[in-house]
Amino acid sequence: MKNGLKKKAGKVGALMLALSMIVGLMTSIPGGVFAIQAKAESYISEDTTIVYGTNGGDTTVLKGTYAAQGDALTAEDSTAADGAVKWTNAQYHSTNYGVVVKNGSSVAINVKGNTKISIVTSQYNTAGKMITAESTDNSGKLEVPDECKVAADKDKLTVNYTAGSEETATVTLKFGGTVYVSALIIEPVKEPTYLEAGTTTKVTFTGSIDTSKAGDYSDDLNDLTDSAYQPQASYLNAKDLKQANDAIVLSGAKYHGTGYGIYVPANTTLDVNVAGSATVTMIGSVYSDAADITAVSTDSKGRFENSAVSGKTDTDKTAITFKYTGKDNATLTFTFGGNTYVGNIVVAVDEAKEEPSTGLDTSKIDVWDFGAEALDTTKYNNNFTADVINSFYSVPGGTAKVNIASFTAKDAAGKDAVKFNDGGFSTTHRWRTTNTALTRYDAKSLTDKNGTTYTGYLYANKSSTDAVNLQVYLYTGDIFKAYLGSNGNAALYKLLAPSGDAAEFQYTAANKAEEATFYAAEEGWYTLWCTNEKLVCGRLTREHVPTVTVSGSVTAPASIPSGYKLVFTNTTTKGVTEADVNGGSYSVSLAGKYSYDVSLKDANGFVVSASCNKIALDASDMAKDISIEAVSLVTISGNVTGIDADKLGNMKLTFKSDNVFVPELNIDSTGAYTLKVEGGVTYTVSAEGVNDFTLDTTSISATSDTTKNIEFTKKPVYPVTVKVQGVADTTGANVTFTNINEDGYSYTFDINSSIELRDGQYSVKIGGIASVPVVQGATADVVVNGAGAEVTIPMNEVSAWDFAKLNSSNEITAINGVNYYVGLTLTSNIVVNKTYLLANGSSSDAVITVPNVKKGSEVTIQYCYSASFTAGDVTVDEKSGSTSRIDSVKITAPEDGDFVITTKTGSNASQTYFCSITVKEQAEYKSVLYVGTDKEFATVGDALDAARKMIRTPDQEVTIMIDPGNYEEMLVIDIPNIKLQNASKNPSIALNNKGVGIDENAVRITWYYGHGYTYYSMGSDCKYDAALLAANKANGYASFTNPGAGTTNGSYWNATVVINADGFSADGIIFENSFNQYVSAKSVEDVIEKQAGAKEGSAARSTMKTVGDTKVQEKEYVERAAALAIGNDVSQTYFNNCKFIGRQDTLYGGTGATAAFNKCDVLGGTDYIFGGMTAVFKSCNLVFNTNDQT
Repeated sequence: MKNGLKKKAGKVGALMLALSMIVGLMTSIPGGVFAIQAKAESYISEDTTIVYGTNGGDTTVLKGTYAAQGDALTAEDSTAADGAVKWTNAQYHSTNYGVVVKNGSSVAINVKGNTKISIVTSQYNTAGKMITAESTDNSGKLEVPDECKVAADKDKLTVNYTAGSEETATVTLKFGGTVYVSALIIEPVKEPTYLEAGTTTKVTFTGSIDTSKAGDYSDDLNDLTDSAYQPQASYLNAKDLKQANDAIVLSGAKYHGTGYGIYVPANTTLDVNVAGSATVTMIGSVYSDAADITAVSTDSKGRFENSAVSGKTDTDKTAITFKYTGKDNATLTFTFGGNTYVGNIVVAVDEAKEEPSTGLDTSKIDVWDFGAEALDTTKYNNNFTADVINSFYSVPGGTAKVNIASFTAKDAAGKDAVKFNDGGFSTTHRWRTTNTALTRYDAKSLTDKNGTTYTGYLYANKSSTDAVNLQVYLYTGDIFKAYLGSNGNAALYKLLAPSGDAAEFQYTAANKAEEATFYAAEEGWYTLWCTNEKLVCGRLTREHVPTVTVSGSVTAPASIPSGYKLVFTNTTTKGVTEADVNGGSYSVSLAGKYSYDVSLKDANGFVVSASCNKIALDASDMAKDISIEAVSLVTISGNVTGIDADKLGNMKLTFKSDNVFVPELNIDSTGAYTLKVEGGVTYTVSAEGVNDFTLDTTSISATSDTTKNIEFTKKPVYPVTVKVQGVADTTGANVTFTNINEDGYSYTFDINSSIELRDGQYSVKIGGIASVPVVQGATADVVVNGAGAEVTIPMNEVSAWDFAKLNSSNEITAINGVNYYVGLTLTSNIVVNKTYLLANGSSSDAVITVPNVKKGSEVTIQYCYSASFTAGDVTVDEKSGSTSRIDSVKITAPEDGDFVITTKTGSNASQTYFCSITVKEQAEYKSVLYVGTDKEFATVGDALDAARKMIRTPDQEVTIMIDPGNYEEMLVIDIPNIKLQNASKNPSIALNNKGVGIDENAVRITWYYGHGYTYYSMGSDCKYDAALLAANKANGYASFTNPGAGTTNGSYWNATVVINADGFSADGIIFENSFNQYVSAKSVEDVIEKQAGAKEGSAARSTMKTVGDTKVQEKEYVERAAALAIGNDVSQTYFNNCKFIGRQDTLYGGTGATAAFNKCDVLGGTDYIFGGMTAVFKSCNLVFNTNDQT
């Protein structure tokens, strides 16, 4: 603009400027008249994200001023994307959730071409199919979600639009219930790009930082386009979520920083498009959640070597690797089960495979005999000789007592054909053989039912893991045999094909070796492993069958669609081969010596004639003419009746018969339908997606065009009464019933309304009650069975907010414009973040209000990484930079009422990571507590609870004096300076009655959990819960799966006692895990379920109901079960005159732990003292706790 135009315009100048603007919008029309030209419609042709609430992104588009929830969107907020998005009857909800729409609301979106529309939404949506859609292009197709109630906030609802004949269209989404919209993501769908064979693609999210610091991933600069991302805050933009020409796509993520790259929230997905087999690697972090990343492929025949890998790595800069095998283009979808840090993603696509092999030698059978037996050379290629087997070792041939590691063996043609994978246990597995010329572990053999002796066998000394396996390369049609055994029990073997299809063989254990026969439907590496025992194999054989050519003429009606194919299905392997029909003839190569069914593809309404739809092949080529005939078709029309109109979109009808023709169904939104079927054929009718209704029309047929209705009846419902314990006022609360046997059927009611449910078993979840400091206790399912039902929901008062435990099942909830979290009142700049409550630094203070704190109560605040807050008379402003270091402060509440924690941006920290907040009412310090049948506490656990409530100085110890007796309970010592002491004047640690009984002066603390079994009584913390046991017994299933070995969820190898605090001591106490000792009284009351691969003898543990039964001492039952575990870095632990009883993994001490043992007995048989602790044992006895078998 020229300088002169920058001056302030007068009236004439302003008028001229206005006229010039108008003229710019005018166009000439006949007669010299001018008309104002309308602005062109905007259509979305690039990825567009419109954020309405902070659950959907960083910066919202909302510009209007809103006084309260339910305010109508202003005109400026009702449109977005340059007018391409227009809302009707939408309302403002809150900063977090953004917009809320209800029955009668809609949004119109102008799209260009195929488009994916995603709504970032909330778990508080109305359940059911609450979205319908229509398009201005009637030839376009729309797919809407069947269920609008999602599992968690920030989950997405997706609508897919497939364009019709028009290039552009307006898609209108209409809402029939409450749906929260934190963001709207509109993504034009492009032709997918696949990473090509032989390429490696790397996407880096990290940047250059100080390489001397832990957690550095600075291989190169990051591939993110937006340099303005704020660390630990900014959501990645749409462009950065899609990499490598959209071949690598994340559904959502936040930028974390130059060190750790991006932060991927739980339930986020990563899509990777690959052209065949590939290895996908992500650089992970030790700070990620331990939940698995799971992988699936759109190619049903593709498979992952490991389809679930923990997102948490042992150290930073460690690779998380998925190996995928597939032949065709596929999208690999990785779902992050927990919050995960990702430094980079590397996708290496394998080189393209050669075409299937031809010219195989079919005159002999390949054999790999593990005893190096030389079979008849006129029939067999003996591929295992002494020299071959000995070459797998680095010691002289014939050496004994040597373990076998991974190896690869060749076939007679010199190609790799057999592999053993040791699963990372290179010093554990055994080659056992009586052939002394072979390097081996020891001399053993196998015998089958025919008396054949296998003089050698591979013994994989790790049970029930697919990581330890044998692999064999098979060609299409090969007959593969394996001579298998086990470690003594019946075993289930699986053979996984390259495509992922699995064949099974049940080893009965009737003989030491049993023949398993498999047939190869495709070429590639097949993986053999044992699902529940140790892999034992004496011999492998592979027989090639000849490839033959089948050809002939094809006679078909002129009306058959062009491009159809003949399909040959191997009746044994189920492998499918297709053949083109050209000029009335075909030719196809098939594996000989098999039979095939012949059918058609892309020719519905036509069938192969009965005279030629089956063929049986030998080793020679075959001439076979094929005739095709049309099927006589009729049309049935009518209406679907009895179903609510809004449920029709959920319905899927299926019509089945033994005939080849697939019925063709068309149904409109009113329920009117037409159905094309084969005349005179009766079809069985089934329905999915409408389980609230009974299908009355269960079969249908017609000999000519006719009219028939398909009829449904709504299932009867019955009243359900809900009682809430522990909360006086339930106004505004809701309750959700989820059918545990039918996916997708959840029903949410106002808790004080009339509630009716149809027959079924439903889990129960209360909501809308976050303003009260309570959490839902163990709740039995409600079972409706032809009559009304009642459910009681126990609510347990909370005075300790452990966010690592609470965050998985609780969310911040806005009630009347105020944010609540399990009774805490929060300002809007406080969010749930992984295992923390995170207060973000800003110009305004973030405030947490703890309700109903009594004067003199001790408030403990735990935090990590960074913290800047004031509570009472304490101010914290520090940054440790570590999430593994937990710091804390204790404040005495100065008065009755609310206790306020105020966070703000400090000198050292701008964010505060709260780990927990605990309120403990003041209790009198007592140096000694007494436990016994006639004492103040009946159990040791009760005494510990009392000690937890004491406010005491660091040097004040609490001694718990325990009367002699058996105390069947689990203990966690989580407060310092606790001593357990035998109260007897003559304390004893003696046992009697085969270890079932104890001396009259002994104190025994014992429990019965062990590895490999699931317990109805076990909570998610791996500890006993009586209320949960009662609920799960009523429900008929366990709510938690015991992780057993390891420290997951505080299991510590199912330890009876876990010590997690310094200064613990014990004097004259027996610590026992009875799992491998005897059947205990508490175990008889429990319901115990065997997990896959669990060790068990002739009687099932679940049936053992005689207290004191010692059958579990037999070798077949012995498993990992700890008596006592000391956590990492726990110090000053001391035991005097104590006994620790177990058989495997009895006594554990973590890394950095220090402990001293004086005049103690430790009983066990395998690894019974283990872990990284530093320990001193003085005048102690290490006792082999074994039986005659061992």
